[in-house]
Amino acid sequence: MITTILPVHNNHGYIRDAVNSILNQTYRDLELIVIDDGSNPEIDLSDIKDDRIRLFRNEEKTGLPNAINVGIKNGKGDYFARQDSDDQSTPTRFEEQIAMFRDDIGLVSTWGSVIDQNGVNIRDGYIKRKIRSINSIEIQKRMLRGPTNYILGPSVMFSRKVFDKIGYFDEYFRMGEDDFNYWVRAMQFFRFDVVEKELYIYRRHRGSMRIVQTHALTCEQRQAIAYQRAFQKPIVKEEL
Repeated sequence: MITTILPVHNNHGYIRDAVNSILNQTYRDLELIVIDDGSNPEIDLSDIKDDRIRLFRNEEKTGLPNAINVGIKNGKGDYFARQDSDDQSTPTRFEEQIAMFRDDIGLVSTWGSVIDQNGVNIRDGYIKRKIRSINSIEIQKRMLRGPTNYILGPSVMFSRKVFDKIGYFDEYFRMGEDDFNYWVRAMQFFRFDVVEKELYIYRRHRGSMRIVQTHALTCEQRQAIAYQRAFQKPIVKEEL
C-alpha cells in the first residue's frame, strides 16, 4: 500500500483537484491522508465519497514538516508519497514510481511540469532544466557533496525502510528545505532514482504553502543549513 500525505492550509480552490488526482491513480492500493494545517474555514471533503481518504486537523498552523510527520505517524503503507494541496499528479505517477523500487533504492522522484493559478502551462527554468540536467546517480553524488537540490520535492515517493532508518522530517524547518534535508539524510543510507517523465504537475501561485513564507535567509543559506543538519542529525527518532 502507498500512503499519500497531503498537507493543506487554506487551499480551498485547488484541494479537490489535488485529491482527485490521487484517487484517480491507476495504482489503486493506496490511502490518502489529508492534514488540514489550521485552515480557516476548515477543509471539508465530505462530498468526496471514497473510504481511502483520512482527514486529520491541526487546530493551529504548525508548518509543513509537522503536517508531513502527522501523515507518516498515521500512515499504514509500505511506501510514502507526497502531494501538495495545490498540485496534481498524472494518473500513472504511482504505478511508474513503484516499479522503480529495488532492495537498495529508497527514494524515487519524477520530472514535472508547471502550471499557473488558472491551470495554464508556464515555463520554469528550475523544474524544466536543472532537475533534468543530470542522471539519478550524479544527482545523489552532488547532493551528498554539497547543498544544492536537484529533486522536485513533492514528487518523491520513499519506502517505509527509509523512515524506519532515519525517522521523521526535521521540524527545525517550519517551512522550506525540510524535504531537501530529508532526501540528503536518506541518501546516506539508500540509493535514489528518478522516473524521467512529467508525472507531477506543480502549480505556482501566491497562495502556495511554500511561497507565502517570508525568510530572512536566502534559499542558498537555508539549503546550507539543511545540508549541515542532514549530517549532524541524520536520524530523527523523537516521538511526536
